[in-house]
Amino acid sequence: MAQHFRDSVAKNGPDLSQVSDSEIVDSIAYFVFPNQQFFSGVSFPIVYHFRPLGMAHDRALFDLILLKPRPTDGTEVFPAEPVYLKVEESYTTVPGMDPYVGHVFDQDTGNMQAAQEGAMTAKKGGATLANYQEIRIRHFHRTLSKYLAQKL
Repeated sequence: MAQHFRDSVAKNGPDLSQVSDSEIVDSIAYFVFPNQQFFSGVSFPIVYHFRPLGMAHDRALFDLILLKPRPTDGTEVFPAEPVYLKVEESYTTVPGMDPYVGHVFDQDTGNMQAAQEGAMTAKKGGATLANYQEIRIRHFHRTLSKYLAQKL
């Protein structure tokens, strides 16, 4: 996988021949409060941006931004045209999207819908979070509550 990416980037982008396999295939996620996640990495840098849809607590807008390396040959780069999808549409229909990757994004957004539906059917007033693995979720909600309690 790492070599495949080296070869595909070599056409227009930087020389990755000296970059280790793990640097190419691994990705680190950085969450930026309150609604953005950056997946940094050499091979597939992306950004998730999500926000409420108006005042609806059960609907959201989700932006998926795919980043590409800047060409090293001085070619001028223009912003991509956004592609808008409805909830029932697949990422595999996006022009230029690799079908395999499109299916992965379909699974991610399907998981979000299933989690929302599950939360809405629970008879209890909140979620049960694990002590260790879900500490980031707990921290997010505490921070969000703190911000919402402030009078602006």
